[in-house]
Amino acid sequence: LQTVSLESGMNIKMPRSPIRASKYKGRTLAPGPNLGQHTYEILTMPDAHKNTQLPDSIPRNCLPMDGIRIVDLGHSAAVPFATQWMAYMGAEVIRIESRKHGVSMRRWPPYADGVPGENRSGLFNLFTNNNLSCTLNLTKPTARELVKEIITISDVVVENLATGAIENLGL
Repeated sequence: LQTVSLESGMNIKMPRSPIRASKYKGRTLAPGPNLGQHTYEILTMPDAHKNTQLPDSIPRNCLPMDGIRIVDLGHSAAVPFATQWMAYMGAEVIRIESRKHGVSMRRWPPYADGVPGENRSGLFNLFTNNNLSCTLNLTKPTARELVKEIITISDVVVENLATGAIENLGL
């Protein structure tokens, strides 16, 4: 187990990355991102950002998926769980969320100190540590264009939205 400090000041114990290889150092875990925590860094990435890292808060240690960028448009458990494994292996995972709603997992117990609230779900932190969070209102055309730009500099897009949602958004 590894101790991770949350923004609330609370420390929680979380499992270390299950991915181990003798010639690679273990990855230090960062807690799940606060809602919109990395929006500015993501939206101001240069076009040729593909082979550089963002931001320095997430350590890189030559893991198998280092240099791979994944756009996570998922909710509930399936996609966050899948992209968490990719993050464990070094991928840069960018979660696109709504500022108004966030993903449903942000509201799932157990909560830090037993107090419900945004960024306090232990389950969300477990499934999304080492992810980046970008908040956009996908009902707005400008936000959809920004998502398309993020996708063009990414390697993988993962989603589990309702059937037809991606098509209805023009993505």
